[in-house]
Amino acid sequence: MADRIIVCPTCLEKIDTRIKSISQDKLLLVEGEEDERFFDAIMRSIGISNVQIIVIGGKNKCLTIERLRGLKNDPQFGKVNSLGYIRDADENAADTFESMKNILKASGLPIPTQVLSPSLGHPVIRVMVVPPNRPKGNLEDLCLKAVKGKPVYTCVTKYFKCLKQINIKPRDTKLSKARTRVYIASQDLPGLSLGMAAQKGYWPFKSKVFNEIKRFLRNL
Repeated sequence: MADRIIVCPTCLEKIDTRIKSISQDKLLLVEGEEDERFFDAIMRSIGISNVQIIVIGGKNKCLTIERLRGLKNDPQFGKVNSLGYIRDADENAADTFESMKNILKASGLPIPTQVLSPSLGHPVIRVMVVPPNRPKGNLEDLCLKAVKGKPVYTCVTKYFKCLKQINIKPRDTKLSKARTRVYIASQDLPGLSLGMAAQKGYWPFKSKVFNEIKRFLRNL
């Protein structure tokens, strides 16, 4: 696929629309490189090897649309039968789902009417908002829930209680990310990112909190 850089007509920023060439008939679209690492790790844990992960961006709507259009122009796109699209709910899961539908529509792709349900048309598209069935949140919330029963998590909780006592409190919207970094800091390689931690096995993928994600990936 040819390299291509465009200028966003809205924000006037340069957008790099380069993505991987298609090599599988099943694709998983994710927001960033950390998501790519995380979902690669969880797919490996359940023996999925025939789904290609492609980073298309998340918050930047122009970037995501242009990368999706570039993906459609790949000569191999015609062989894609199934396409999954995953994003964090962030502050509002319903708004995120609407944003995902708008992006798919602007890209000329089929639009599912509900999260997790397959779309009509070709390729079949399924959308997931993380954490599943929650009004807001992100992948970090899900990972933290999976390790909440571990003894070390008590130390993580105490750390943030201590900060609160001295009037230091991370922003609520970033609290789960901060807790995640503190939890990873208790492991053998304390400086890893969320996705790298997944590759090292720091998140217990056998936990039932990941069941919905695993089901989604198996259905692609």
